[in-house]
Amino acid sequence: MHGSFILVRSDVSKRVGFDFGAEGSITEDAWWALAQLEDGVSFAWVDGYVVEQAPQTVGDFVRQRRRWFSGLAKVATYAPAPWWSRVALLAFIGTWAMSMFGILYSLTNLVLGLYTPPAIALIAAACYSWYVTMYVEGLALNFRTLGGFSPARQAVYYVAQILLVPVFGIMEGAGVVYAIVRPERGFHVIDKPVTAKQTVSV
Repeated sequence: MHGSFILVRSDVSKRVGFDFGAEGSITEDAWWALAQLEDGVSFAWVDGYVVEQAPQTVGDFVRQRRRWFSGLAKVATYAPAPWWSRVALLAFIGTWAMSMFGILYSLTNLVLGLYTPPAIALIAAACYSWYVTMYVEGLALNFRTLGGFSPARQAVYYVAQILLVPVFGIMEGAGVVYAIVRPERGFHVIDKPVTAKQTVSV
């Protein structure tokens, strides 16, 4: 569950509350969601969009991912939750942590031309295609929601988005490495300046 757009009955929120102490405060939305599952609450999608501001610098991007990884690790370890949700979250965190090795292998392979077994290459291509698709779909949602972009400008953004996916992957990996080497202890708030125009489409 993502913490940016929650619609919940007051009696449900009061049963679990939102005060989870130091362990649950880094990614409190995930902790809250798993605690609600443990309490027997079910979830559904809200059919709408929330327009948020992304990190403004590479450093803030890496620090945000560091907080997410550190916080989700604490949620998977300490939050009251059904065993299956804990296993699912641990699997997600594990594959996220392993992704940095895929990035290192890909960069090394570009230089040395290492042999990659066909089955591994197929799995890697499928994962990479999914990753690119998620980024492109996110960009398409932004275009549809915000408007004001000419077809030519959209084409430039699409090309740049696809070409820069390896760079974004390195940034994501850097956030994981940072979290492992120096886990988040508090709650780093990244800079998201308020713009003159705030648009929300529902």
